[in-house]
Amino acid sequence: MNIRRRFLNTIFCVLSTLPFALAESTQITLEENVSDSDNTVFAKTGDAELRPTETKEIVLCGHPDYPPVSWAEEGKIVGLAPAIVKQIFQHLDYKVDAKAVGNWKRCLRELELGRVDLAVAYRTQERENLFDFSHEAVIDDPMAIFVNRDHAFPFESWSDLLGKTTGLMLGDSVGNSFDNFLADNLVIERVSKASQNFGKLGRGHIDFIPYGLHAGNLLIQQFGLSDRIVALPNLAITNQYYLAVSRKSDLNQYLDLIDAELQKMHKSGDVKRLTDRYIQIYSAKNL
Repeated sequence: MNIRRRFLNTIFCVLSTLPFALAESTQITLEENVSDSDNTVFAKTGDAELRPTETKEIVLCGHPDYPPVSWAEEGKIVGLAPAIVKQIFQHLDYKVDAKAVGNWKRCLRELELGRVDLAVAYRTQERENLFDFSHEAVIDDPMAIFVNRDHAFPFESWSDLLGKTTGLMLGDSVGNSFDNFLADNLVIERVSKASQNFGKLGRGHIDFIPYGLHAGNLLIQQFGLSDRIVALPNLAITNQYYLAVSRKSDLNQYLDLIDAELQKMHKSGDVKRLTDRYIQIYSAKNL
Protein backbone atom coordinates (compact mmCIF):
# COMPACT_ATOMS: atom_id res chain seq x y z
CA MET A 1 0.00 0.00 0.00
CA ASN A 2 2.82 2.41 0.88
CA ILE A 3 4.63 1.47 -2.35
CA ARG A 4 1.54 2.22 -4.40
CA ARG A 5 1.07 5.60 -2.65
CA ARG A 6 4.68 6.59 -3.34
CA PHE A 7 4.36 5.61 -7.02
CA LEU A 8 1.22 7.75 -7.43
CA ASN A 9 2.91 10.71 -5.73
CA THR A 10 5.84 10.46 -8.15
CA ILE A 11 3.51 10.45 -11.17
CA PHE A 12 1.66 13.47 -9.81
CA CYS A 13 4.91 15.43 -9.34
CA VAL A 14 6.08 14.74 -12.90
CA LEU A 15 2.74 15.75 -14.41
CA SER A 16 2.57 18.93 -12.34
CA THR A 17 5.92 20.21 -13.69
CA LEU A 18 5.20 19.44 -17.35
CA PRO A 19 3.38 22.74 -18.25
CA PHE A 20 6.32 24.78 -16.91
CA ALA A 21 8.81 22.82 -18.99
CA LEU A 22 6.72 23.29 -22.12
CA ALA A 23 6.35 27.00 -21.46
CA GLU A 24 10.12 27.37 -20.97
CA SER A 25 10.79 25.50 -24.24
CA THR A 26 8.35 27.74 -26.13
CA GLN A 27 9.99 30.85 -24.67
CA ILE A 28 13.46 29.73 -25.84
CA THR A 29 12.15 29.05 -29.37
CA LEU A 30 10.53 32.48 -29.62
CA GLU A 31 13.66 34.23 -28.31
CA GLU A 32 15.77 32.46 -30.93
CA ASN A 33 13.41 33.66 -33.68
CA VAL A 34 13.39 37.25 -32.42
CA SER A 35 17.19 37.38 -32.20
CA ASP A 36 17.61 36.52 -35.89
CA SER A 37 19.08 39.07 -38.34
CA ASP A 38 17.46 42.48 -38.81
CA ASN A 39 16.82 41.72 -42.50
CA THR A 40 14.40 38.90 -41.70
CA VAL A 41 10.71 39.68 -41.40
CA PHE A 42 8.52 37.24 -39.43
CA ALA A 43 4.92 36.71 -40.42
CA LYS A 44 2.52 35.05 -37.96
CA THR A 45 0.60 32.09 -39.35
CA GLY A 46 -2.03 30.57 -37.11
CA ASP A 47 -1.76 31.18 -33.36
CA ALA A 48 1.86 30.27 -32.63
CA GLU A 49 3.95 29.73 -35.77
CA LEU A 50 6.44 32.40 -36.95
CA ARG A 51 7.74 32.01 -40.49
CA PRO A 52 10.62 34.10 -42.04
CA THR A 53 10.01 36.02 -45.27
CA GLU A 54 12.94 37.30 -47.41
CA THR A 55 13.12 40.98 -48.45
CA LYS A 56 13.95 41.59 -52.12
CA GLU A 57 16.80 44.05 -52.62
CA ILE A 58 18.42 45.83 -55.55
CA VAL A 59 22.02 46.98 -55.12
CA LEU A 60 22.89 50.00 -57.21
CA CYS A 61 26.13 51.95 -57.60
CA GLY A 62 26.82 55.10 -59.60
CA HIS A 63 29.29 57.73 -60.67
CA PRO A 64 30.39 59.51 -57.49
CA ASP A 65 30.91 62.91 -59.21
CA TYR A 66 28.20 63.41 -61.82
CA PRO A 67 25.34 65.53 -60.47
CA PRO A 68 22.42 65.59 -61.00
CA VAL A 69 22.62 61.99 -62.31
CA SER A 70 24.48 60.69 -59.27
CA TRP A 71 26.95 61.68 -56.60
CA ALA A 72 28.41 60.16 -53.43
CA GLU A 73 27.23 61.42 -50.07
CA GLU A 74 27.81 59.78 -46.67
CA GLY A 75 28.53 56.37 -48.17
CA LYS A 76 25.49 56.41 -50.46
CA ILE A 77 24.80 57.31 -54.08
CA VAL A 78 22.10 59.97 -54.39
CA GLY A 79 20.58 61.80 -57.33
CA LEU A 80 18.48 61.11 -60.40
CA ALA A 81 19.77 57.56 -61.00
CA PRO A 82 18.67 55.97 -57.70
CA ALA A 83 15.43 57.98 -57.71
CA ILE A 84 14.48 56.58 -61.13
CA VAL A 85 15.40 53.01 -60.16
CA LYS A 86 13.27 53.27 -57.01
CA GLN A 87 10.30 54.53 -59.00
CA ILE A 88 10.62 51.78 -61.63
CA PHE A 89 10.70 48.97 -59.09
CA GLN A 90 8.36 50.37 -56.44
CA HIS A 91 5.44 48.17 -57.54
CA LEU A 92 7.56 45.01 -57.26
CA ASP A 93 8.33 45.61 -53.57
CA TYR A 94 12.09 45.89 -54.04
CA LYS A 95 14.26 47.76 -51.60
CA VAL A 96 16.99 49.79 -53.37
CA ASP A 97 20.40 50.01 -51.70
CA ALA A 98 22.37 52.74 -53.51
CA LYS A 99 25.99 52.18 -52.48
CA ALA A 100 29.02 54.40 -52.98
CA VAL A 101 31.66 51.78 -53.76
CA GLY A 102 34.52 54.09 -54.80
CA ASN A 103 35.39 55.68 -58.12
CA TRP A 104 33.43 55.10 -61.32
CA LYS A 105 35.81 52.43 -62.58
CA ARG A 106 35.28 50.47 -59.35
CA CYS A 107 31.50 50.74 -59.72
CA LEU A 108 31.63 49.28 -63.23
CA ARG A 109 33.85 46.46 -61.99
CA GLU A 110 31.40 45.65 -59.17
CA LEU A 111 28.62 45.58 -61.77
CA GLU A 112 30.62 43.19 -63.94
CA LEU A 113 31.28 40.86 -60.99
CA GLY A 114 27.60 40.81 -60.02
CA ARG A 115 28.12 42.40 -56.62
CA VAL A 116 25.93 45.24 -57.89
CA ASP A 117 22.72 44.80 -59.90
CA LEU A 118 22.35 48.13 -61.67
CA ALA A 119 24.06 51.35 -62.66
CA VAL A 120 23.16 54.26 -64.93
CA ALA A 121 25.82 54.54 -67.63
CA TYR A 122 26.63 55.37 -71.25
CA ARG A 123 26.33 52.50 -73.72
CA THR A 124 29.73 51.80 -75.28
CA GLN A 125 31.01 48.87 -77.31
CA GLU A 126 33.15 47.71 -74.41
CA ARG A 127 30.32 47.93 -71.89
CA GLU A 128 27.83 46.19 -74.17
CA ASN A 129 30.13 43.17 -74.04
CA LEU A 130 29.78 43.13 -70.25
CA PHE A 131 26.29 44.36 -69.36
CA ASP A 132 22.69 44.34 -70.58
CA PHE A 133 21.20 47.77 -71.25
CA SER A 134 17.77 49.28 -71.42
CA HIS A 135 16.71 50.31 -74.93
CA GLU A 136 15.07 53.44 -73.55
CA ALA A 137 17.47 56.20 -72.49
CA VAL A 138 17.28 57.59 -68.96
CA ILE A 139 18.44 61.09 -69.89
CA ASP A 140 20.34 63.02 -72.57
CA ASP A 141 23.74 64.29 -71.50
CA PRO A 142 25.05 67.27 -73.51
CA MET A 143 28.85 67.31 -73.17
CA ALA A 144 30.78 70.56 -72.95
CA ILE A 145 34.47 71.42 -73.19
CA PHE A 146 35.58 72.99 -69.89
CA VAL A 147 38.69 75.17 -70.01
CA ASN A 148 40.75 77.47 -67.84
CA ARG A 149 39.46 81.03 -68.44
CA ASP A 150 43.02 82.29 -68.91
CA HIS A 151 43.77 79.68 -71.57
CA ALA A 152 40.49 79.49 -73.49
CA PHE A 153 40.60 78.66 -77.20
CA PRO A 154 38.16 78.65 -80.12
CA PHE A 155 36.17 75.44 -80.42
CA GLU A 156 34.05 74.71 -83.48
CA SER A 157 34.88 71.04 -84.09
CA TRP A 158 36.90 68.21 -82.59
CA SER A 159 39.85 69.11 -84.79
CA ASP A 160 40.33 72.22 -82.62
CA LEU A 161 41.37 69.85 -79.80
CA LEU A 162 44.25 68.24 -81.69
CA GLY A 163 47.57 68.25 -79.88
CA LYS A 164 46.08 69.18 -76.52
CA THR A 165 46.12 67.41 -73.15
CA THR A 166 42.79 66.44 -71.62
CA GLY A 167 41.77 65.09 -68.23
CA LEU A 168 39.37 62.21 -67.63
CA MET A 169 38.40 60.20 -64.59
CA LEU A 170 39.08 56.50 -64.18
CA GLY A 171 36.38 54.52 -65.96
CA ASP A 172 34.97 57.56 -67.76
CA SER A 173 33.69 57.40 -71.32
CA VAL A 174 32.64 60.30 -73.51
CA GLY A 175 30.87 58.07 -76.04
CA ASN A 176 32.32 55.61 -78.55
CA SER A 177 33.31 58.04 -81.29
CA PHE A 178 34.67 60.76 -79.00
CA ASP A 179 36.53 58.13 -76.93
CA ASN A 180 38.29 56.93 -80.08
CA PHE A 181 39.11 60.46 -81.23
CA LEU A 182 40.67 61.40 -77.89
CA ALA A 183 42.63 58.16 -77.62
CA ASP A 184 44.04 58.51 -81.15
CA ASN A 185 44.90 62.22 -81.14
CA LEU A 186 45.42 63.59 -77.64
CA VAL A 187 47.29 63.02 -74.42
CA ILE A 188 44.86 61.76 -71.74
CA GLU A 189 45.57 62.05 -68.03
CA ARG A 190 43.24 60.11 -65.75
CA VAL A 191 42.52 60.67 -62.06
CA SER A 192 40.19 59.12 -59.50
CA LYS A 193 38.18 62.16 -58.39
CA ALA A 194 36.53 65.11 -60.11
CA SER A 195 38.10 67.50 -57.59
CA GLN A 196 41.54 66.36 -58.77
CA ASN A 197 40.65 66.76 -62.44
CA PHE A 198 39.11 70.22 -62.17
CA GLY A 199 41.86 71.26 -59.79
CA LYS A 200 44.47 70.43 -62.45
CA LEU A 201 42.50 72.43 -65.02
CA GLY A 202 42.26 75.40 -62.66
CA ARG A 203 46.05 75.34 -62.20
CA GLY A 204 46.66 75.09 -65.95
CA HIS A 205 48.13 71.58 -65.85
CA ILE A 206 45.77 70.27 -68.55
CA ASP A 207 44.09 72.04 -71.48
CA PHE A 208 40.46 70.96 -71.15
CA ILE A 209 37.98 68.51 -69.62
CA PRO A 210 35.09 67.02 -71.62
CA TYR A 211 32.24 66.72 -69.13
CA GLY A 212 28.48 66.81 -68.94
CA LEU A 213 27.33 70.43 -69.16
CA HIS A 214 25.08 70.25 -66.09
CA ALA A 215 27.46 68.09 -64.06
CA GLY A 216 30.49 70.24 -64.87
CA ASN A 217 28.78 73.52 -64.00
CA LEU A 218 27.53 72.10 -60.71
CA LEU A 219 30.98 70.75 -59.82
CA ILE A 220 32.97 73.93 -60.56
CA GLN A 221 30.45 75.79 -58.40
CA GLN A 222 30.89 73.21 -55.64
CA PHE A 223 34.69 73.38 -55.88
CA GLY A 224 34.75 77.19 -55.87
CA LEU A 225 36.30 77.32 -59.34
CA SER A 226 33.67 79.33 -61.23
CA ASP A 227 36.06 82.28 -61.53
CA ARG A 228 38.76 80.12 -63.15
CA ILE A 229 36.92 77.49 -65.24
CA VAL A 230 34.25 77.94 -67.89
CA ALA A 231 32.45 75.81 -70.49
CA LEU A 232 33.10 76.79 -74.09
CA PRO A 233 29.95 77.83 -76.02
CA ASN A 234 29.76 74.88 -78.43
CA LEU A 235 28.99 71.35 -77.27
CA ALA A 236 31.32 68.49 -78.18
CA ILE A 237 28.64 65.79 -78.37
CA THR A 238 25.36 64.74 -76.76
CA ASN A 239 25.33 61.26 -75.23
CA GLN A 240 22.61 59.29 -73.45
CA TYR A 241 22.52 57.54 -70.13
CA TYR A 242 20.90 54.08 -69.94
CA LEU A 243 20.21 51.57 -67.21
CA ALA A 244 22.97 48.96 -67.22
CA VAL A 245 22.12 45.58 -65.65
CA SER A 246 24.69 43.05 -64.49
CA ARG A 247 24.53 39.78 -66.41
CA LYS A 248 24.84 38.02 -63.06
CA SER A 249 21.69 39.67 -61.73
CA ASP A 250 18.17 38.22 -61.99
CA LEU A 251 16.91 41.72 -62.83
CA ASN A 252 17.55 41.00 -66.52
CA GLN A 253 14.06 39.51 -66.60
CA TYR A 254 12.69 43.03 -66.06
CA LEU A 255 14.36 44.78 -69.03
CA ASP A 256 11.02 45.13 -70.86
CA LEU A 257 9.47 46.54 -67.69
CA ILE A 258 12.36 49.00 -67.31
CA ASP A 259 11.82 50.26 -70.86
CA ALA A 260 8.06 50.58 -70.38
CA GLU A 261 8.45 52.47 -67.10
CA LEU A 262 11.09 54.82 -68.53
CA GLN A 263 8.75 55.63 -71.42
CA LYS A 264 5.97 56.45 -68.94
CA MET A 265 8.27 58.63 -66.85
CA HIS A 266 9.42 60.62 -69.89
CA LYS A 267 5.86 61.04 -71.15
CA SER A 268 4.57 62.18 -67.74
CA GLY A 269 7.46 64.60 -67.23
CA ASP A 270 8.73 62.74 -64.16
CA VAL A 271 12.30 62.50 -65.49
CA LYS A 272 12.43 66.26 -66.14
CA ARG A 273 10.97 67.04 -62.71
CA LEU A 274 13.43 64.71 -60.97
CA THR A 275 16.35 66.19 -62.92
CA ASP A 276 15.38 69.74 -61.91
CA ARG A 277 14.88 68.61 -58.33
CA TYR A 278 18.36 67.11 -58.00
CA ILE A 279 19.98 70.10 -59.70
CA GLN A 280 18.38 72.24 -56.98
CA ILE A 281 19.41 69.83 -54.22
CA TYR A 282 23.04 69.77 -55.34
CA SER A 283 23.14 73.54 -55.87
CA ALA A 284 21.83 74.05 -52.32
CA LYS A 285 24.92 72.28 -50.96
CA ASN A 286 26.88 75.47 -51.74
CA LEU A 287 24.57 77.82 -49.83
